[in-house]
Amino acid sequence: MVERVLREFLKYGLLEHGFARLWCGECRRSVLVAFSWRGRSFCPSCEKKKQLLWAEWLRDEVLLGVAHRHVVLTIPRLLRPLFRRRRELLGELARAGAEAVKELIRHAGGEGDVRPGIVVSVATAGDLLQWHPHLHLITTDGGRGKDGSWHTLAEWDTERLMRLFRDQLLGRLLDKRAISQELVHKLLAWRHPGFSAHVGDRVAAEDKRRLEDTAAYLVRNPLSLKKLVYLDGQRAVLYRSRNEPRPGP
Repeated sequence: MVERVLREFLKYGLLEHGFARLWCGECRRSVLVAFSWRGRSFCPSCEKKKQLLWAEWLRDEVLLGVAHRHVVLTIPRLLRPLFRRRRELLGELARAGAEAVKELIRHAGGEGDVRPGIVVSVATAGDLLQWHPHLHLITTDGGRGKDGSWHTLAEWDTERLMRLFRDQLLGRLLDKRAISQELVHKLLAWRHPGFSAHVGDRVAAEDKRRLEDTAAYLVRNPLSLKKLVYLDGQRAVLYRSRNEPRPGP
C-alpha cells in the first residue's frame, strides 16, 4: 500500500502520464498542464487546496461567532499500535476527546449543563510520518446554557482535561474489549501518565484569519515539503524532523 502510493506520487506533474491542453481564446496560444495526482492525504499541493477550502467553509458556515481554542490530546506509545490494528477504534478516540472537553466546559456557568461547540480531527502521523494517533480539536471557549446565555470558561485546567480524556478513552477501550483491566491499572499507576492535553491561546471571534489558520491546521497534510532534503549527487532524499533540522546520515 505505502509503496503503491509513493510510486503513484512520483508520476505527479509528468506530462507522459496525462495532461490537458489550455487555449487562449484571443491569441490561440496553448499550454500543456499535467493532471494532478488526486491521491488521498499525501501530495502537499493537492491537499493544500482542500485544506484551505475546508478551513474557509468551517470558519464561515460552522463555527459560532465566539472565541475558540485549539486543543491537542495525545495517548501513550503503549496504546498506539492498538489503533493501527483496529482502525475502528479511532472513532472511540475522537469521541473520548470530545466528551472530555465537553465535561470540562459543562460546569463553566455553574449550572452543570453548559454545551460547547466542538470540531474533532483525528491525526495518525507524527513529525516524521511515524504512526502516532492523536487528536486536534477546535472548541468554543465556553458554552451555551439552557437559557441561551453564553458562559466563558474562566480557566482551562489542562491537568484535569488530561485525566478526563484518559478516563474516557480507557473506559471505552475496556467496553470494546480492546484492552484488559490489568493494562488499565498499569497505565494508571505510571508516574508520568503518557497522556497529555495542550490548550492553545484564545482566538478572538473577530480574528477571522487566525481562526481559519487554526482550522486549516486540523486537516494539514502529514507530508511537508519543508522537511524534504535532496542530497545532490547521492540520488537520495531525506525527511528531517523539525526537532532535528540538520539532515542526518
